[in-house]
Amino acid sequence: MKVGDKFSAVYMPRLGFVKAGRTMDETMENIKRAEAEKEIKEKKERKRLEKQYPGCKITKIGAGWFIENKDAPLDHL
Repeated sequence: MKVGDKFSAVYMPRLGFVKAGRTMDETMENIKRAEAEKEIKEKKERKRLEKQYPGCKITKIGAGWFIENKDAPLDHL
């Protein structure tokens, strides 16, 4: 893409901007591809966190991750 080129995109709240195709079918394929890429990225991040924090409960909350240590409950709060 060069400076000044036009770019058609569709905004999806969870995915951001996704390239729009010439037809609705191409656009839907681009959206499905973007969803698959996001899911793969999240799975890789979860595996990395599971290795970094073994034995902890890991939950995805919005755009972030909540890591709870099962051995140390939050009773003191």
